Amino acid sequence: MGKANFSFDHVFLPNATQYDVYKLTGNKQMDHTLEGYNSCLFVYGQTGSGKTHTMIGNNNGIVQQ
Repeated sequence: MGKANFSFDHVFLPNATQYDVYKLTGNKQMDHTLEGYNSCLFVYGQTGSGKTHTMIGNNNGIVQQ
């Protein structure tokens, strides 16, 4: 089995805000969804790194409840 190469589109610094994440990811996805395309955000990271807070937050995350 050979080596696999992986790359990242972006890595957010610890002081990034929810809005910073939304501007780079959610905003484009929302536009595509409103244009009638399917879209998906895959959120991956270490346990306790803030994935749920970024996605949901206190009703101000990417996903509104």
